Amino acid sequence: MRTKVKAFTIHEMLVVLALSSVVIAMALLMLHLIQKQMSVAQFEFQKSDEVRWFERLLVYDFNRCQMFYDAKENHLIGVSETDSIRYKIFSNYVLRNTDTLFVKVQDKDLYLDQQIVFLGTIDAVRFEIEKDKIFVYKTKGASHYMRELWLSR
Repeated sequence: MRTKVKAFTIHEMLVVLALSSVVIAMALLMLHLIQKQMSVAQFEFQKSDEVRWFERLLVYDFNRCQMFYDAKENHLIGVSETDSIRYKIFSNYVLRNTDTLFVKVQDKDLYLDQQIVFLGTIDAVRFEIEKDKIFVYKTKGASHYMRELWLSR
């Protein structure tokens, strides 16, 4: 005596397999697109993070050191009682002593007492880095301005 077993037919199984293949292919395509977007976002974040790190180092060094610019070598030099810092500016990166900062400096202006200078002692600098602009200056205390006022008499 034969009993009938309830089961799916081969046609039903093939339809399910085809639909599952389409859904899986779409999911893999979406995964690839999301990974590509994340890669671009991560690259942009790293670039902006590098620019912000460069700016923080400049602020720290400007307020700690006496800054000079050597136009011949394209170096920014900071000298303090205990240390010296050298920024070597190249087309694709900036070398701070032995640290490499991957920022592309497109333009720079150097200032001393609110006047643009081209070499020697500086107290402010403006860098143009791709879409960003950085302006860093040395914070001067009241004694500096009082001394200038006294000397101008």
